[in-house]
Amino acid sequence: MIDIYADLDELKINTYQQGSVPSDMPDSYITIWNDTSIDNLNSDNKTNIIEYQFTVIYYTKEWSNIYSIFENIVSLLKSKNYIVSGMGFDIDSGVDEYMARCIEVQKLERRIS
Repeated sequence: MIDIYADLDELKINTYQQGSVPSDMPDSYITIWNDTSIDNLNSDNKTNIIEYQFTVIYYTKEWSNIYSIFENIVSLLKSKNYIVSGMGFDIDSGVDEYMARCIEVQKLERRIS
């Protein structure tokens, strides 16, 4: 299975599953939601490639660096072979002090039979 949490570790930004951020929220953090995983390539009734789809959201109180940090997130995911299109989009953080950017990413996992 794909471990996007481990893949983001080197950023040293707290990373949580969407909906599980602690009540004492850090000033900056990432949430991940594994939207789906689907068979991408099958042959002879066997799955050869699984496609994982994730929503990655970066939240911060540091308005001045949201774009540069988000660009680091995107660059790291690309370097780890995630399929990333564009540079994401702003979303409502749900909390007045925070700004948030979101991106949808995919990663293919080859299954060897």
